[in-house]
Amino acid sequence: MAESYYVIVIIALCTVSVVTSANTDTAVTNLTISQITSSSATVTWTLPSSTENITKFDLMYGSENVDLDDVSTTSYALSGLDHWMTYEVCVNSIMNDDSVVESCTSFSTHYTPVNKLVFAAVGCASFLIIMLVISVVIESRFQTKIEEERNTKKKSTSKVGVM
Repeated sequence: MAESYYVIVIIALCTVSVVTSANTDTAVTNLTISQITSSSATVTWTLPSSTENITKFDLMYGSENVDLDDVSTTSYALSGLDHWMTYEVCVNSIMNDDSVVESCTSFSTHYTPVNKLVFAAVGCASFLIIMLVISVVIESRFQTKIEEERNTKKKSTSKVGVM
């Protein structure tokens, strides 16, 4: 009896907040990702109840690390993302004493399939170029053959005329 194997793929967008400091009053909340495309997204958040001791926000996603010096900032446009990838985005509150209060979420960018019309157009263009090259080669060989036959006829005609 053959065994059956099934692969089940579950894709979920979820929000996870992690605070690495005991003082949750300085963590951003409602960290949300919106306007997700295959290469960009927008992250928004609600400011902590107190920003008095926050010197800046540090936004991290993928391999990017962005310093946001304006502590009243509540959104940022993420760009240069790869399609069909999962990213973790963290907005860290950097405190006066250099401690960090972290808030993170994750999301997946959309998959953008290659347009079938592009493939069709490239295929047609390639076919036409190949046919053009073949016709030029055939015409060139045909012209060469005609010239050879003319030269052969001239030689045979000149021999006939000499006699």
